[in-house]
Amino acid sequence: CGTFDPVIVLDEVDKLATFRGSPADALLEVLDPEQNTHFTDRYLSFPIDISRAMFFCTANYIDQIPEPLKDRMHIIHVEGYTFE
Repeated sequence: CGTFDPVIVLDEVDKLATFRGSPADALLEVLDPEQNTHFTDRYLSFPIDISRAMFFCTANYIDQIPEPLKDRMHIIHVEGYTFE
């Protein structure tokens, strides 16, 4: 249709430290506009420019997000659940 306005949601990025390897490093590449113009979707085997994508990340505990990744984010605190 001639438009391209993707929104990508990355849920619970505070849990990256619980996995083996370094998924945070992979996210740093994806979120870097200098590198993500040449992203290739491995599922579709299709190159795509995601430098214009809007990324939303969620986290329960901001202190568990790796610092280099946090430096690339604009943090918006949203009050969520209450103890009541």
